[in-house]
Amino acid sequence: MAKNKTKGPKSIAKGLEKAPVIFPSPAYPPVVQTAITCAENVTLLSMLHQVPIAPLANQNPTTTQDENYTLSFEKEKLLCSAFAFIASARDDPSHIPAICIEQEPGGRGLRIMVAVNKGDASGTTQFLQDVVTGFGQIASLLRQVQTAPVRSDETRKDLLRVMVTMCSEKIQFRLRMKQKSRRKPKPQFKNTLIKFLDGLKTRYTHQSKGSNEELVSRAKDARDAITAWEGHQVATSLQHVVEQIHRLSQVPNLDDAIESVFDEPTTRKSALNIIRKVSRYKEIALQLYRAAKKQPSLRNIRIIPINLEPEAFARCCPPDLDPDVEQALHNRRLLPEHRTLQHICRLLETKSGPVAETAAQSAFENQTRKTLREGKIHAEIQLLYHYMSAPAELPPRVVCSSKDACYLCNAFITMHGAFYTPRCHGWLYPGWRLPSIQSAYNIQFNHLLESNLAESLHVLSTYSGTRHMEAEKTYQEFNLW
Repeated sequence: MAKNKTKGPKSIAKGLEKAPVIFPSPAYPPVVQTAITCAENVTLLSMLHQVPIAPLANQNPTTTQDENYTLSFEKEKLLCSAFAFIASARDDPSHIPAICIEQEPGGRGLRIMVAVNKGDASGTTQFLQDVVTGFGQIASLLRQVQTAPVRSDETRKDLLRVMVTMCSEKIQFRLRMKQKSRRKPKPQFKNTLIKFLDGLKTRYTHQSKGSNEELVSRAKDARDAITAWEGHQVATSLQHVVEQIHRLSQVPNLDDAIESVFDEPTTRKSALNIIRKVSRYKEIALQLYRAAKKQPSLRNIRIIPINLEPEAFARCCPPDLDPDVEQALHNRRLLPEHRTLQHICRLLETKSGPVAETAAQSAFENQTRKTLREGKIHAEIQLLYHYMSAPAELPPRVVCSSKDACYLCNAFITMHGAFYTPRCHGWLYPGWRLPSIQSAYNIQFNHLLESNLAESLHVLSTYSGTRHMEAEKTYQEFNLW
């Protein structure tokens, strides 16, 4: 298996060089004690930082073993990212899928492994099955690429149709046709297009009409396609919306035009992001078709849902557990003579003033219990543990979520070294957990988190306050062949 030599943030790189933290003799079985320690570590880190690191793009591993694989590392990464994007069929943070691709020896075919974040063995079953069904339809169409070349146009359209049908809800949320009721409504993309067209009219006085004619025409086509979908909400109408927005995205001066029309940077960024994300469905359909024509393994794809054994989801929250923040800090040697809990609470000062010791204790106790009782195993971690228990002859080298990896997933994947994940958004989710499996990696990760805790406290002491960095979403061009 290719080793990921990627260097993450400084705290991760240095974490394993420090001596292990010594704990009192565990009062619980090793698996339970390790889970409790991890939940406490994650809770302590979340109290210090909501976003421990800035968003980052991981460097490719130095060794990818391309000579053993039919698909190069770069092709595997792009293909994995594409399927992860399609797998995000709902706008639901409780259903975040991840993908990895196993290549069969001799280039015979591909196995697309799919997992979804969940807290118990039976969770997200229907969503996972829906993704598997949709991917199966895509695989069936790719299988026809070589056998039915005369239907090339129909096959490309069918690929997009399957993707749009599968991701209909997500596309509507991307275009703000649907919105979360609990949030402040955002302008629908159709209204953004209308304002964009109005703004382009004033540009005719400064530029020749010819330079804007194609841009105006395609923006109108996209607006009209959305209007048509509003009157007849079927898959073919939504597919037409995607196609027209993709045509708009191909106009060479689109970025400059949006920048000149909209004064607010957030509006510019949002408009471009919507156009790029919606266009990507069409781009992926085209690229998958081209790739399947050139690469036989893409014409023999199997979809495999990953469900860890029920024991992996076992809850480790003993009824007599009494999480204590001061004791947890002492156990990790984070309260030397010159530092007290009161001192650490001062570092957590918020807009409303310093955090009281009682509030810190309550927050630590409640979150630790909540994580142990309700925490979820993220999809990337499920895929990694699957291959730890069932090694493959040609194991996947890349794992991609439908979103950039969170801080803890990125830290664990980097520490483990078997997988590579392209990017990390930097956010820490306190409800994150590892499988309840006796593994040296679980213990090793606790040591890493404790090292990061020590470094975080040092940074906060130096800068006299928490530093929360803004996480940004990233976009990657997709070009398989």
